[in-house]
Amino acid sequence: MNPNPTLRALPILCFAIATFSLTSFAQRVEVIERGPHHAVVQTILPDGTTNQFTQLQTGLNRWSEADRQYVPASAEVELVNGVPLARKTRFQVIFGTALDAP
Repeated sequence: MNPNPTLRALPILCFAIATFSLTSFAQRVEVIERGPHHAVVQTILPDGTTNQFTQLQTGLNRWSEADRQYVPASAEVELVNGVPLARKTRFQVIFGTALDAP
């Protein structure tokens, strides 16, 4: 006789979890509003129900003159003619080519 009857049910429970379909959790995620320090994110489930939350973060987005709207900021540093530039942040930065550069 098994002294712990719950050990017998454990493989059945794991089987049920393993065979559960993840496609029922498929959802569409959209950013419906952006500001300099926030983004309103909306999720839409396959049955049409929606949920939304506001993501807050300093410097989350930057203003794009070309698009005339806020776009996601990036910490990407580019090399242009040997000079490192950070142009995809709220404030643009030009770094010196050496540590002792003015």
